[in-house]
Amino acid sequence: MTTFANMKIQTATDERTGRQMWLAASPDLAKPRLSYSQLSLYLRCPRLYQYRYIMKRKQPPTPELALGSAWHAGQEANLSQKIVSGRNLPVEEVVDAFVDALRAGLAASGMESSGDWLEEIGIEMTRVYHAEVASQIEPVAVEQSFLVGLGADYPFTLYGLIDVIDTAGTIIDHKGYSPTSYAKAQKSIRTDHQLTTYALAYRAATGREESGLAFGVAVKGSPVTTDVIRTVRTRGDIDWFLGMVEQVGLGIQVGVFPPNADTWACSPRWCPEWQSCMGHRVGI
Repeated sequence: MTTFANMKIQTATDERTGRQMWLAASPDLAKPRLSYSQLSLYLRCPRLYQYRYIMKRKQPPTPELALGSAWHAGQEANLSQKIVSGRNLPVEEVVDAFVDALRAGLAASGMESSGDWLEEIGIEMTRVYHAEVASQIEPVAVEQSFLVGLGADYPFTLYGLIDVIDTAGTIIDHKGYSPTSYAKAQKSIRTDHQLTTYALAYRAATGREESGLAFGVAVKGSPVTTDVIRTVRTRGDIDWFLGMVEQVGLGIQVGVFPPNADTWACSPRWCPEWQSCMGHRVGI
């Protein structure tokens, strides 16, 4: 069974979560942080990264983001207490945690009109996931943040937040997917950068290799279905990932932010900066 009680893991208080954050590979706390989300965005479209993280343009809230955040809050409420109690909360308490988080998020972003249909979807996702996936998880860490040093010359530290680590040493990330996104995830999980980020952080902080990596999935539909998709990372995967991270950091440092029109996300529907970036093109 995995336990962190006897491991000499260096920690500090994470101001974002108020919890203890793992410090791995002597990170410089004064350096800016680079997260998986930032890496992913830069790889998808460097120009959108510039708008969001360099120019500090805020991303407009969406109902989908509110649903995802609230659904995660329900899982956190259940699994955080389970570390101590060893038992799942009654499903109605998890549903209440989801609904409370959703309503608060919608109110803060002025999207209350979306509340009814989001609650209906999210409550069903919560109930089914609780019965079929969360009930089987035995957590030792929930919402575990980390900061990994990447060398004195590298301009960033690597930051992230792991949803769950179980007693077997498996890293689990909760995912709410549409059927189309679920099908894509099944094909891409072996090379998914998010899970590679978590594997790197776990190994750097604990000195051990994780026993596995998984997406705990709730698939939106009628009915809602669930799955646990599992994968692994080799040392070669980690080394390749570090090389990619090095190149991304260099691109950000020297200000390389070209637009990428050759992606599904480059459209008025999916990109909040599309009009600023692409709208002036003749014929569009």
